[in-house]
Amino acid sequence: MRYLILLLLILTGIHLQAQTPEKSTPDTTNHVYWSSARKLKISDFKPKTDTTTNGATYFYIYYEYNLNDNDSTTTNFNNKVVTYFDKTTSWIDTSYIPPPILLAYVQTCFDISEIYTRKFRQYLGNRRKEITTGFAVLTEIEKQVETEKDQMIAHYVSQSKFGMHKKEQARWRAKVNKELKALEAFAADYPVKPN
Repeated sequence: MRYLILLLLILTGIHLQAQTPEKSTPDTTNHVYWSSARKLKISDFKPKTDTTTNGATYFYIYYEYNLNDNDSTTTNFNNKVVTYFDKTTSWIDTSYIPPPILLAYVQTCFDISEIYTRKFRQYLGNRRKEITTGFAVLTEIEKQVETEKDQMIAHYVSQSKFGMHKKEQARWRAKVNKELKALEAFAADYPVKPN
């Protein structure tokens, strides 16, 4: 019963949102861009201040893309689409769940989002000629990516019990790492702010 209560207390918000960046330089102050070399840390989260919300963590993960008319001839979209964790809107409460469990859970969600960002890049490459015909194809690709990502995260959350079931968490880590490796051709490591 205590296990179930802990599961119910974890509140997570995962937002995969497409937006066109207005800046050409990455915002490494407020964002952690997905990188194979840089994992999330407790210091990337704000402390929990909202006492009306029960939960251990709430976080936002976004992807952005910047496309233009010339992209119909682009064969590699790796630098056109980025995934990032938003430090300004994400919080964590480590008072009742150990930080390593919470970080592993959020990192796995972040990595799953990167899998689907890579798939988005792949789909864009496969349909690059259609991009110039209008945004309908982008909307279609976004819907497909969001649906697939939401399904995978739902399975992960359900099977790993928000990362608290050690055996399932390990199984999911292996699965996610395998998928990241399989989509390596669509990877892009972003600038990492030095510690």
